[in-house]
Amino acid sequence: MPPYLISTDVLELFGLVYLRVLGLLTTLPVFGSSEISRSVRAGLAVGFAVVATAALTARPMTIPKSGGGYLLAAIGELFFGLAAGFMLQWVVEAVAIGAQMVGFQMGFAIVNVLNPATGTSISLTATIQIRIALVVFLVSGLYREFLAAILKSFDLVPLGGAVWRAGLAREFPETLGLALKASITLAGTPIVALLLTTFVLGIIARTVPQMNVFVVGFPLTIGVGLLAIAAIMPLFIQSVHADYAASLQRMLSFMKEAAP
Repeated sequence: MPPYLISTDVLELFGLVYLRVLGLLTTLPVFGSSEISRSVRAGLAVGFAVVATAALTARPMTIPKSGGGYLLAAIGELFFGLAAGFMLQWVVEAVAIGAQMVGFQMGFAIVNVLNPATGTSISLTATIQIRIALVVFLVSGLYREFLAAILKSFDLVPLGGAVWRAGLAREFPETLGLALKASITLAGTPIVALLLTTFVLGIIARTVPQMNVFVVGFPLTIGVGLLAIAAIMPLFIQSVHADYAASLQRMLSFMKEAAP
């Protein structure tokens, strides 16, 4: 066979590898962002799949020969990649939920812009904090560990070898619980500051009825909210970094749990 020709077995192997990598990149922070075009994401998945396929061709692999078996394996690989990547996406969602609560308290409920992670409409404060969280993901260098974990997944779970045990079902509600807990932690200080501001404005409205609280309260609430967000920004960055590290461990634990 000429060296430039690729065997059918290698192409079938590449197809399964590509679907798993595509599922993981779709849910990975930054790489799965709606601001990155689908063609770029598909190209990144192709590059990773080529590298992984080159490493896997030297190992004994069992690829389904029947069309139905290969289709089931392909669907399973895509679903496994999406499920494993879900263990990472909760960090960005936690930031979005917490920032949405803060934005609502600040009066930004109708000031919505595009969410860079999902493409949905969210408040202005949520967009700013999500972008900061994505910058932390890149600047901290954690993205390299996540990309290495994608390649490591083929060592932990062979192609078509994922076992969907009952214990895996608990991972998803536990991950949602972590996201809710992290969102409350990240948004706690600004919300308390805004509630105290609202309480003080209520007292002023009762004691000084001549003052137009609605005119004074709106810019004051925005100012207090922005100051509270700025004051906790170092802690916010540390918390997001720690949550990213925890999500990496959750993803690896999920893969080990799904190993045959």
